[in-house]
This record gives sequence, C-alpha cells and structure tokens, in this order.
Amino acid sequence: MVRIDAVRVASPCVSLCILNENSVCSGCFRSIDEIRAWSEADDKTRYFIIAAARQRQSLCVSVINEGVFDETTA
Repeated sequence: MVRIDAVRVASPCVSLCILNENSVCSGCFRSIDEIRAWSEADDKTRYFIIAAARQRQSLCVSVINEGVFDETTA
C-alpha cells in the first residue's frame, strides 16, 4: 500500500529544456526560478508552479493560433 502523503507532485519536465529570452523553458513553461525551486517545494507550491506554467503555455498557444507567431519571432 502506498501512503498518500508519501506521493509527491510529479515534475512537469518533458526533457525539452530550452530557455527563451524570458528565462522560461520551452518544454514545460516553468521559469528558471520555478525549476530551481522545484526540488525543495512542497506540494502546494508545486501546484502553483504548474498552474503558472499552464497559463504561460495557454498564452503561447493563443498567440500561435492567432497567427501572431511566425519563425522570425521564435
């Protein structure tokens, strides 16, 4: 049996670690500060980090879908 309190929130890392000009990872959309803090963060903080990363990802997808993004802005 697995203890519920022993299970940690999994890292959103997808092993595509490329930081953009804003120091945000192009793979998981976490900031460099969030990546550094991850290993010591409690689960509540990890959920906030994931939520912030998902917001960044959604914004990026919205920009791409609106046709604002092209190869010159990558």
